Amino acid sequence: ITFFMVAMLLGGIYAFATLGKREDSTFTIKSAIVTCSYPGATPSDVEALVSVPLERELRTLGSVYKISSESHFGYARLVVELHPKTPASRIPQLWDELRRKVNDARPQLPEGVTTIDVADDFGDVYGLYYALTSSGGFTMEDMRQYARRIETRLYDVEGVEKVLLAG
Repeated sequence: ITFFMVAMLLGGIYAFATLGKREDSTFTIKSAIVTCSYPGATPSDVEALVSVPLERELRTLGSVYKISSESHFGYARLVVELHPKTPASRIPQLWDELRRKVNDARPQLPEGVTTIDVADDFGDVYGLYYALTSSGGFTMEDMRQYARRIETRLYDVEGVEKVLLAG
């Protein structure tokens, strides 16, 4: 029994030593969200005039597994999911194609459609959050300019890949 215990212990140490380790493991989310504003339209109008034409165009994109859409008052939201077997190396190219397809569908949409946004960066990891506050003396424009200066300087920090300003 001692021999098996020693063998298990040595096997565990070997497995732990050869185990891959990363601070931020890589993973790929194979979903994107397309949102579109059509102010003043009813959900049925949004579905017929916005969601259906966008879905039809996006279905021609290779590797699409499923598209689900929601139509609300003045707003459409489509979730595009890629096939689970899609290689991670191909996904950035597919998101570029998705953006082109959205732009190709634009002429088919009504004139009142304002913005179409494609969000595909769900795998981004934000390690730190900062907030700028003022108890007076600074306008919102002053704070925005200060935040942009901080953003520019943060990109000089090693390991910083993305900075997102909100507010």
